[in-house]
Amino acid sequence: MLIYAIFAHPDDCELWAGGTLWKHVKIGDIVKTFIFYDITEQRKSESITSLDTLGIECSFCQTEPFMTPNIYSFLNKRIEVPDIIITHWNYDSHIEHKSIFNLAIELIHYWNRNKIRNNNGTYPILLMGSTYFLLGENKMFQPNIIIDITTEFKDKINAIKFHKSQKVDLLISDVRSQNILFGNSIQREFAEGFLEYPTFGRFFSANRENLKELIK
Repeated sequence: MLIYAIFAHPDDCELWAGGTLWKHVKIGDIVKTFIFYDITEQRKSESITSLDTLGIECSFCQTEPFMTPNIYSFLNKRIEVPDIIITHWNYDSHIEHKSIFNLAIELIHYWNRNKIRNNNGTYPILLMGSTYFLLGENKMFQPNIIIDITTEFKDKINAIKFHKSQKVDLLISDVRSQNILFGNSIQREFAEGFLEYPTFGRFFSANRENLKELIK
């Protein structure tokens, strides 16, 4: 399985999907993340070190603050169509998080318009991760897909600790609380939560097997 984690900032991948992605790296799936904003030398170094501990390949796509990345510049990286994209929530109140969500949607629409599919002959399903304190623009983040990361949680937290330029203690406190909350909902110690976005106004039944594979 090929999974793309498309996130705004150098620590977002680990915060909102680190346990899930590490789970899949461990079973041999290919995970690649793309990062767009605040790519200073320090943050880039922190990100490379952090993601390396989780076995995640990282690409930096420097973008002007608050601007949505140009889809064609992104496509020039000759990326494959993945099975799953994990990105930010469409109701996220952070403007750069929303810009990256918009990029993810544009990618799927581009592939659809040009009839470009992945190796399974389908388009990727789009999963949206949580945000700071679960607070969106006008609602709370309430996931409908919960993934047990009890085994991966310690490694996820250790990866986050490499982002020393950030308020690591505050970030870990927020993420720990969320992962406990989501874990409680499935009688596990820690879990991450996601929402599937209804791309083109529907959920792709052809991709349901991919979703089952993600949750396992």
